[in-house]
Amino acid sequence: MNSFAKNLMLWAAISLVMVVLFNLFNQPQTQSAKLSYSDFIQKVNAGDVVSVKIQGSKISGVTTGGGK
Repeated sequence: MNSFAKNLMLWAAISLVMVVLFNLFNQPQTQSAKLSYSDFIQKVNAGDVVSVKIQGSKISGVTTGGGK
């Protein structure tokens, strides 16, 4: 393989790695708000919460408006 092909493959690999890293760190941020437990329960009882995720002592949910 000549040096031009090697250089081209090297730059293609470097470009691919940079694109992957950019996409990895440029994830869209979701809108989130911290609520007290009682406010969260009120939203659940009102039907404003679509899904709930419990991880240890942390509770998170998705509201009907798409917020977290």
